[in-house]
Parts: sequence; structure tokens; C-alpha cells
Amino acid sequence: SKTNNIGNIEVFINRNINKKITLKDVSKNIFLSEKQISRIIEKEYGCTFSELLTEKRLAIAEVLLKTTDMKISDIASQTFYGTESYFYTVFKNKYGVSPLKYRNITKK
Repeated sequence: SKTNNIGNIEVFINRNINKKITLKDVSKNIFLSEKQISRIIEKEYGCTFSELLTEKRLAIAEVLLKTTDMKISDIASQTFYGTESYFYTVFKNKYGVSPLKYRNITKK
């Protein structure tokens, strides 16, 4: 069923969010073609697979910045599995400030 497919896609992404995952990985694991998965994501979320992945990663990074004292580099490697500069760029594009500044503004 359609609902089941989106659920399976969500679960796979959420379980593997801290790894480098591709559409092919999702496809192999939930037994739908890459085209089908792209179509489902587009319909449900109005975005591409990589945009969905980025959104989810940013949401996790945001929580970690607000609620932990983890180093920015550790948050970057946990959420974007790698380059800190890419994490900075993507984060700043979405939130308008650097991760560190965001933490300083929002930390309780």
C-alpha cells in the first residue's frame, strides 16, 4: 500500500541517517525502484530524495545544537557524515546563521 511504502522509506532513512545513503540503497532495501521511491517522496513531501535527506539531517543537527554540548565537528560528522564545510553551508542556507551562532542564540 502507498502508506506502507512511505512508512518503509521513512524508517529506512531514519535508521541510516548517520550514514551516506543513496536512492539505490533505499531501493535495494524496500524493494521499490528508484523511480517509484522518487515519485513517492515527491508526492508526499514535495521534494527530492536528497532534499528530504538534508531536511532530516538538519533537523537532527538542530536538536543536537540546542540540547547538547557536542562539538560542531562531531555534529557535522554525525549528521552529514563528513565535511564540516558542507554542513556549515547547508545549515547557514536554512537557518541564516552558522551552527555555532545558532547554538548561542537557542541554547537554554
